[in-house]
Amino acid sequence: MRRSGVEWLGDIPLHWPLARFKHAGQFQTGMDHKHLGLGDIPVFGSSETPFGYVNRAMSSGPAIAIGRKGTIDKPFMLWGDFWAVDTCMFNSVTNPAFQIGYCFYVASIVPWLDYSTKTALPSLTQTQVDNIPLPMPPVVEQREIVAQLDRATTRIDALVSKKARFIELLREKREAQITHAVTNGLDDGVPTKDSGVEWIGRVPAHWDIVRLKRDISFLTSGSRGWAEHYSDEGAIFLRIGNLNRGDFRLDLSDVQRVSPPAGAEGERTKVQPGDVLFSITAYLGSVGLIPSGIGEAFVSQHIALARLHKKIFHPEWVAYAAISGVGMTYVETQGYGGTKVQLGLDDISGMLMTAPPVHEQRAIADHLNCVTTRIDTLVAKTERSIELLREHRTALITAAVTGRINLRNAA
Repeated sequence: MRRSGVEWLGDIPLHWPLARFKHAGQFQTGMDHKHLGLGDIPVFGSSETPFGYVNRAMSSGPAIAIGRKGTIDKPFMLWGDFWAVDTCMFNSVTNPAFQIGYCFYVASIVPWLDYSTKTALPSLTQTQVDNIPLPMPPVVEQREIVAQLDRATTRIDALVSKKARFIELLREKREAQITHAVTNGLDDGVPTKDSGVEWIGRVPAHWDIVRLKRDISFLTSGSRGWAEHYSDEGAIFLRIGNLNRGDFRLDLSDVQRVSPPAGAEGERTKVQPGDVLFSITAYLGSVGLIPSGIGEAFVSQHIALARLHKKIFHPEWVAYAAISGVGMTYVETQGYGGTKVQLGLDDISGMLMTAPPVHEQRAIADHLNCVTTRIDTLVAKTERSIELLREHRTALITAAVTGRINLRNAA
């Protein structure tokens, strides 16, 4: 082994020259496609998902593609005829001394952001990508590396896909159990009746169907002008990004803080434990429940805050009903505003809810807390296992394309 002189490559085998990507084939920048007619040739930008189809091809794969602006750190392969726009660069690897599969595996570990412009919108130039270092094993070794990596990464990717599907099924089960609980309760043997609401269906005979406003003591949305009160310290400023779909626990991983002056108009939107929050201008169906111990916090203009008397509804029941399938169906029927779907406060107060006796609501909510916690724990463990698999995949590729392992033994 010898030092490559490139930090992200580290040491490489002594008999491997260090070339540049331009030695394998120069990158080409795509062109605008708006002058072309509709057809079946896919059009690519900075991601592997085509965003349109035209009637003429710019080139044919296989080719390595990389975003030139914005998303620049996720290279992908192009196959068959394609058109690339100017946010995409591609390299067809025309030098027979290089295997395109090997070059792609190297491209997948390149720290592209290190080679980008240090601007608000990172971008790459053709000169930069052409001159990125590229180890050059003998062609026979490149073929062996590609063959072994193809087998190893295929196995890993298949396992990741299975785990991702498992997470989807867990989340579907979670929603189904919530929806069943808020429409049927915990005893499937009780007499039922028609709720009179199509998307709710039959419910236990002793339950009522009640609009949320029957138990609302206070309903408001956030005020404008909070940006002038942003600060590094102070109260939490809850935005739509702090609400979730399918889970009413607040996401406080990214929190904005505010220091409003005493008597500011926005003080009416200060939350209390038990308040239920609803997104009303974007990501409709996102819900939050204010827990105890959150401290001082306010809501943005994009969030409605509902405070309950708690005589008809328990706050957790309302939150579970809102994120259930029936709650989401109600939201979908009420959104208005064309391309900017939104809800009014009347839509929130008019939300139809199943209303068991409050003590039964508490029991069902406690049951759902246990059920969702078990599912969420399993989802988190599965997500972590996917992260580890992807880390292993990257480490395996890095070690292989830099000659630090023999894949015949490592795969």
